[in-house]
Amino acid sequence: MRTVAGDITVREDDNGNNAVRLSASNTYGTLQAYLNGVIAVQLSADGSTNSFINAGNVGIGTTGPGKRLDVYDTSAAQLRVYGWDRVLGANTTGGQIQIGGHATDFAELYNTNGVFYITNTYNNAAGDIRFKTKTAGTAVDAVTIQASGNVGIGTTNPLQKLHVIGEARISGLASANYYVCVDANGDLFESATACAGSDIALKENIQPLASALLGVLDLSPVSFDWIDKQGRGSAREVGFIAQEMEKIFPQVVRTNPDGFKGIKYDVFSAVLTRAIQEQELKIEDLATQVENLTTLPDTPQNEPTSETAFLFTREMYQSTQDYLASLNLKLSDLETAKLAESSRIDLIQSDLDAVKAQLDKMGESTQSSESSASATPSSILIAIENIYNEFKSTLEALGIIKGEDGGLIMQNSLSVLGEATLIDLNITGKLTLGLLQIDGMQKIGESREASIGTVSGDLYIMPASSGLLRFMGDKIAMDTKGNLAMNEGIIMGNKSFRDAVKLTAGETTIEVAKEWESVPTSVAVTPSYNTKVWVEHVNATGFEIQVDSESDKEETLYWIAIW
Repeated sequence: MRTVAGDITVREDDNGNNAVRLSASNTYGTLQAYLNGVIAVQLSADGSTNSFINAGNVGIGTTGPGKRLDVYDTSAAQLRVYGWDRVLGANTTGGQIQIGGHATDFAELYNTNGVFYITNTYNNAAGDIRFKTKTAGTAVDAVTIQASGNVGIGTTNPLQKLHVIGEARISGLASANYYVCVDANGDLFESATACAGSDIALKENIQPLASALLGVLDLSPVSFDWIDKQGRGSAREVGFIAQEMEKIFPQVVRTNPDGFKGIKYDVFSAVLTRAIQEQELKIEDLATQVENLTTLPDTPQNEPTSETAFLFTREMYQSTQDYLASLNLKLSDLETAKLAESSRIDLIQSDLDAVKAQLDKMGESTQSSESSASATPSSILIAIENIYNEFKSTLEALGIIKGEDGGLIMQNSLSVLGEATLIDLNITGKLTLGLLQIDGMQKIGESREASIGTVSGDLYIMPASSGLLRFMGDKIAMDTKGNLAMNEGIIMGNKSFRDAVKLTAGETTIEVAKEWESVPTSVAVTPSYNTKVWVEHVNATGFEIQVDSESDKEETLYWIAIW
């Protein structure tokens, strides 16, 4: 034992590593127990912050501790714990409090490096952390943090990183129509427009979106009910199946950490916009083709190739209609003239019948015993001679002579005022029927060609009410409504309005230079390989062709301009 002024120390040896010390002054009293030179137990009293032991309960700052440890102080902090090594009073950074005495089932409260931790995991054990509130005497789970990191508000089984049962509200926005967004740093901010970042300063490797129309046409919109009606509601919904969408547009589908798939509908709007643009181009192309169909004359510079297709314009249709109407009128005049000539031939036939009758009577008179004064041979011969002379005059007037084949050849003009039926009629030269003129020997250049035309005016060809006009061995046909069908043939034209260009492997853009007097309404392009193609910047100096996928070899693009 050692006594110093105000101190009494009971120690094991002179070093005082293991000792009990009792000290006092006019302001406080202290009882200390040392173990291996370190204070293991200390009880102090200064009149305000006192320590007491009462019936197994320890009170600090109170004379009536009601629990195993009861701490009371009028200052801001009533309990201070130091030391990561769980030694109270070690006076190091950190400290720890364990709740629960089981070796693997307890919670901890501790601080290290300025960070305060609450955990219920130790020795590989895991569990939830729940915050309860009490309403009307009943404790309710308000917030749950699962071992997976999912946080639930209003639910003890959160399915996502944040799962809220009930409504959420954010105050302080300038308007109810504003959006709450998350920026690139993870901070929340308000916006009067959508939240998706779209500034060009945020982007690189910008490319036009490839064709989307065919993909959109393959989609299957559905209606459905949610299985989790508590969390998602019981109303009937419409949308798409993410797995089906992923097969067509994988860039608009996301996969959550839990394995469930979702659709980024804000991204999908760009796909729909592209599909609408493609559909509009198709509609415009069809409208242009309907209004601007054209066919080209058969000239050397317009020789047909397999690279082009037939087009017919309204001008061709109208001109053909006018031509058919004119030809039909000429045919009508020809029919009238034919009837007139037929009447004259009938008169000649009648005269020939009269001659035959006279000859028959003459034969009968030679066999009869009676004779008539008017039926003498001389009178009959005179009658025959008169008929012959009249017939000869008619033939001479018509310019009819006997041909080498025994047929008749008419050298002069023939005017038929009545009906006439002509079989196997051969005409060398021109046949004029009113204003219609058919020339089988018209000189064109150095050769003779057949032609059908008019003396003046237009040529109209009018089919029957239900018939068709057929040309070139039924290769071309037109009905009474002006619909033109081409069963065979290809377009003919020069490079001013149609051509083919070569697309080098790896290219997606090619410029075509032209010198047009007027800008085409549109340019249609057909690629030689499976890709989507469109035309931009059409002007008097040419246009630009774009394809959405490059080829690994040289390909050909066939184009045709439409005015």
